[in-house]
Amino acid sequence: MTARTAFLCLALLGAGLAGCLGAPEQPAGTEEMNETGFNTTNPQGQTLLAFEETNATEEGVGGVDHHHDYWVGRTRVEIFSMEAMMQPMGAADAASYEAQATFRPPDGTFVYESTATVEFTISDPKRHVCEGEFTLEGFFVCTDTLDESGAPEVPAQPDPAGGPAGLKLRYKHASTTSWIDVGEIAWGTPSIITITDPIHTDMPHVTSSAWEFQVLSPHKEDSTLVFTAKAEIVRGMGDVPLWPGHPDFYSDSCCRRVVDTLATACDTSACALVSEETDPVAAEKLVSYGTRTLHVWINITEVFSPNPALQPDVWFLWHWNSTGRENITDVFDKVGHGFETREHYWILPVDDNGMDSPYADGSKWRLQLGGAFYKEGVSCYGGCADWNAKYSIVAIATNEVLDPELYTMRCLRDDYCPQPGDEGGSDLRTMTRDERVA
Repeated sequence: MTARTAFLCLALLGAGLAGCLGAPEQPAGTEEMNETGFNTTNPQGQTLLAFEETNATEEGVGGVDHHHDYWVGRTRVEIFSMEAMMQPMGAADAASYEAQATFRPPDGTFVYESTATVEFTISDPKRHVCEGEFTLEGFFVCTDTLDESGAPEVPAQPDPAGGPAGLKLRYKHASTTSWIDVGEIAWGTPSIITITDPIHTDMPHVTSSAWEFQVLSPHKEDSTLVFTAKAEIVRGMGDVPLWPGHPDFYSDSCCRRVVDTLATACDTSACALVSEETDPVAAEKLVSYGTRTLHVWINITEVFSPNPALQPDVWFLWHWNSTGRENITDVFDKVGHGFETREHYWILPVDDNGMDSPYADGSKWRLQLGGAFYKEGVSCYGGCADWNAKYSIVAIATNEVLDPELYTMRCLRDDYCPQPGDEGGSDLRTMTRDERVA
């Protein structure tokens, strides 16, 4: 599909889109929905969000009721074993804890349906010679000596005490946004998390687990701690649940409005002058099956920068897809997105990993205006420029795949860089190490 076709498709949503915010209230083709007799509910009998938008399902076996058995005869599955690095707590939790390590299962690993328990174990405690507040390409930037590749010449050494006592474990399952306390965790002994409701497991077809784990310490010196964390899932009794066919979001139209709202963003001291919510904007509809491109328009209506010397030089777009990883658009584009520019347009790719589950009860996609400080020889895209701004934002999801050069994002790190189209292979540019630390 050509870029011209994609933009013609967007034009069908309203001539005002060229000015960022003129699309109609509903995408074409969704105003009326035919009566349907097929299953539209999850295994608990609740109507799925997707079927409030469409009454179409994909063709083939995926379009009828079916099971998602990822166990394939296994009774225990390791979903990850990874090295976790403790870091100082943020201000919000500093009163209770001093250090933490937070991590999620890697892409492609999940807490399957029919899981009875999750077993979480920490082992192999080591110490860095400094607090692990900042990392570069996975390594601490501190008094650990770094070689030319960025690897530590003085790596973490085994903790002579065998690991500190008093560490606590907490987690988030797939249907909560709040931490759940497990209690104290011992070295080398699994902590057992019991699944008490089927909705706590990850939904079928998620590409990134919604589960999170966090190990906490009340001691500041544990900011130097490194350890191995392992999580295993254990199958329970009974059958894997039956789910309805996959919804087809693009059966009647190429385009869907998934965000249309007003928002506020800020950075550094100017945040204290804002009374509105400044969290990233959540997509109002699923960015799910069939979606390949997200078009985002932002119109900045008010800007305040208390110190002209610290005002943003470039506006950019923070964005988080269903993996939870953050990425940005070009923070060096003074010509297209300079401080004086108020209307902005960006195009983001949506890959398989970044799609929401078609059975989800809400999107994991988040979008937010950002302001980069970019002076001669000095650049910084977070925690440097001093500003707050109000803006309106519209995002249109489409099933069109554009030419790679039309996408305007920049990947923050090498471990995950979304690619357009099914096969990937685009020329999307990842920020270099020098740019990340400039």
